[in-house]
Amino acid sequence: MQVIDDVTDEQILKSLLIKREKLVNELKRLNTAIHFFQPNVRGSVIKSDQPYSEQLQNGEYSPFFSAVQQLHFALKHFGSANMLQVSQYIYEFDKRLHIDKLTKRLTDAASIEYRNGRLNGYKENRRYIYSLNELE
Repeated sequence: MQVIDDVTDEQILKSLLIKREKLVNELKRLNTAIHFFQPNVRGSVIKSDQPYSEQLQNGEYSPFFSAVQQLHFALKHFGSANMLQVSQYIYEFDKRLHIDKLTKRLTDAASIEYRNGRLNGYKENRRYIYSLNELE
């Protein structure tokens, strides 16, 4: 076993903080997946057990946001919008995403959120317009 004496306490702390952030984000993703499989009744007031990151609450984008968090982030900005507007807004923050795949993923997330009563929505022409449920 090789002993490394050149490692400082600051380097160890930085490494541990990075690992902790990765684990917290993974836990959030697992909570989101678990939350989608829990049965809900349409129209009931649902308080999410999913802990949102401080960045979402402060209006800051994170590349680690799940599709639901990206959706909520964009709808907080727009108030109400269709999925094309939402995906273009998220794409401005993260250019490495493929816009068509992002739109599909956000559309699926919006559909699930709407069915579970966490989003309001209506159809305008050929597109659905979503907004955040004001009861949450």
